[in-house]
Amino acid sequence: MIPDDPKWWRKAANTVIKQIKKRTAAGKDWQDKNFDAYSDDYAKRKATGKLPRQASAFASKKPNLILSSDMLNDLKLIGYTGHQFIIGWAAFGSRVKFNEDNGRAIIGPDGEPIGNRLMSALVKSFEKEWDRGLKKWASNDINLTIG
Repeated sequence: MIPDDPKWWRKAANTVIKQIKKRTAAGKDWQDKNFDAYSDDYAKRKATGKLPRQASAFASKKPNLILSSDMLNDLKLIGYTGHQFIIGWAAFGSRVKFNEDNGRAIIGPDGEPIGNRLMSALVKSFEKEWDRGLKKWASNDINLTIG
């Protein structure tokens, strides 16, 4: 029994988005491995906190893919139904691809886009919803006639 409550799917999508942003800010890729380093020149310039549009809070040599927060803030719920959700970038997909090509993948390839840790959290939420629906269904008497 797949949860068919659109609220659950919206909440699940927002949970995934929040976790992707948190993981990225910590400098981890979709598999929870450290991002590849920035080039020496870029790392030095980013550490000064004086790049155009850079928020001073993100002045660091450590790769976390945050300069202005635009790219991560563009990660949004695109749509959902009673059985799935789609998240993605409306405007900054090319930046996501550039970072992926340079060893800093925020999401994984098709079939495993969010990584094991995030998938485990989503499965737990799914199981909780499943149990809630099952308890509702199982609270009614069931009569079986065999033969």
